[in-house]
Amino acid sequence: MRPFGKPEADFRNRPTVSRFQEAAAVIADTGYSHSRGPRQISVTSQPSPAPGRFEYRPDVEGTDEEEQGSEDEEEPSPFLDEDELDEGEDEDEDDLFNKELETNQKPEAKVDGTETGRAKKKKMKSLPMFASVDDYADMVNTFLSPPPVLLAQPKAAPPPPKRSLPLRILSFTALAVIFTTAGSMMAAGPALQTVQEFIHVPSDEETPSLYTPDNEKAQEVEDFINNHHLARELRSKPEFVESRPHLKIPKSMRDQSLTGGTLTGPNRVVVPPFAWNEVGGKSMVTISYLGRDLCGHPGIIHGGFLATMLDEGLARCCFAALPNKVGMTANLNINYRSPAPADAYVALRATTVKVEGRKAWVEGRIESLVGEGETPVVLAEATALFIEPRQAAAVAKLYISK
Repeated sequence: MRPFGKPEADFRNRPTVSRFQEAAAVIADTGYSHSRGPRQISVTSQPSPAPGRFEYRPDVEGTDEEEQGSEDEEEPSPFLDEDELDEGEDEDEDDLFNKELETNQKPEAKVDGTETGRAKKKKMKSLPMFASVDDYADMVNTFLSPPPVLLAQPKAAPPPPKRSLPLRILSFTALAVIFTTAGSMMAAGPALQTVQEFIHVPSDEETPSLYTPDNEKAQEVEDFINNHHLARELRSKPEFVESRPHLKIPKSMRDQSLTGGTLTGPNRVVVPPFAWNEVGGKSMVTISYLGRDLCGHPGIIHGGFLATMLDEGLARCCFAALPNKVGMTANLNINYRSPAPADAYVALRATTVKVEGRKAWVEGRIESLVGEGETPVVLAEATALFIEPRQAAAVAKLYISK
């Protein structure tokens, strides 16, 4: 088919390039890589090309010498006879062009959001018959390059509104009160427990049941004392009240007590001593077991510990005879008679000999605990004077026998 308005001679002398060959050259020079993406190309013609000669170049960086060399080179273009420019040949070229396009691009598949093969064919067919090479290059680039995606930037959240000054002051004050109260309660917890134990001091009759042995040796000692003939004899006398005085001390304070906490335990005073007080503070008897950790010389109980037993035992004997039932040691005289063996049972006997106002005179001794009908060995003897302090009413509950 000849262009309208052109002489036959001019048309025959003008070399032409089929659309198929132009597009095929563009596709051949265009590479598509999944890692790098499509390569942008541009197909340009010489400003003043020779008839029938065109050059196809990708947009790549290079030196001026390389660009000059590419301009000098000329690619041969095939020439067609005028007999091939009829309508039948044009239709064959369109079919070949479509097949070639299908082999280079996957039909019906989207690459990075690009159009499908059918849509590409329609666009290619929509071009004019003698469209320029630039038009073909632009269209191929649109096929290979995905459309730009606009990423919306998230808007920053506005800052929260500031609270008013009175509200902030009120919140700070409330938090300060809450945390101060909580801290005070945590710090005062042990003190409150001690106060409660002072308020609810067990009676003398309740103390014997407050102790439970926690090891085999303690259980053995506990059973021996409970079954001894002296304990059974004292329990049978109504004028004597049985107690375990050290168990009246609050648990939180026993660690600060020498005879109630520090000197008690395995290999020391194994179990809390048993005590029987005669009504009115007339006399008292205690039974204890002394372990080997209380020794001065090997196998012999330290004399200072015996003095401590006498000081405390004689004082408890006379407390009931004093006005506020408590007194302090004013004088203590001790005579050691025999060595006291370790890992042995001992009995302390005390008697109040005189009471004058806030003063009480007491005498007593420590002796070995023997079987029925046997004569005990006196280990130490003592006399003491106790005076009730003026502030004795504040601590009387720990020592009064009820």
